[in-house]
Amino acid sequence: MLNIKLIRIALLIIITLNTQSTFAQADKFKIFDSYITQKYQKLINSNESEDYDVLNNQILNQLNDFLNQNPSSIQFKFDSLSNYINILTSPDSLFKVYSWYTYNGGTMHFYRSIFQFKNQDKVYLKVEADSADIDPDNYCKYFELKQLKILNKKVYIVKSVTNYSSNDYSYKIVAFEIDKNLLKPYNLFQTKNKLISEIKVNFEVSKIGEEINDKLEIKINNSTSHIFIPLINDDGSFKMKFLDYKFNGNYFKYVRVVKK
Repeated sequence: MLNIKLIRIALLIIITLNTQSTFAQADKFKIFDSYITQKYQKLINSNESEDYDVLNNQILNQLNDFLNQNPSSIQFKFDSLSNYINILTSPDSLFKVYSWYTYNGGTMHFYRSIFQFKNQDKVYLKVEADSADIDPDNYCKYFELKQLKILNKKVYIVKSVTNYSSNDYSYKIVAFEIDKNLLKPYNLFQTKNKLISEIKVNFEVSKIGEEINDKLEIKINNSTSHIFIPLINDDGSFKMKFLDYKFNGNYFKYVRVVKK
């Protein structure tokens, strides 16, 4: 009888400690969410280019360190920060993208991004672009994340936009898979000659005749069975026609031109 009482007491202590630990972790996440949001608000309100560089490095490094030290953050919603930056989460909660405007670059808008992904109870990070990276496509804004299951493999589709200048833009769609501790491009789109992992469409505002807006995005339907790629004419104009790529269970293949 005594042993049963001791077991019950021990279980109660364990449950209490676990509950306290859970609350403590939740508080830690909320505190950091508030802190990093205030840091980003300071960036928004800054008027000095030198401050932009300092604050952006702080935001990148501190967010990266926190996510690295707290793997369960992949489940946390960041309710405050998500009001200011794009935080995209896959339906299975195994892949997450943090993407934010740096307020640098003049007419070319620079964004920074961190990919967070999980495989077999381990969480990994990948910083998209570093200070030495000169490829403008790596400073894009990620704004939509979809998920597919192909056989036993999970594939993630991410949409982005790059602002090269006040006249030049591109929309891009990229497919990824999680392979051990790596996030790898996945060949999901069938062209005439080969399978590729991404499709990019370039625009010039002066030739399209209107500002870039959501009508010009690469579109994915709700069931993720069709992807519509804007069709740009040889003269650079756009007449609301799209290349329709249909998912056949293994990849997306071009089937027709549609007007939307």
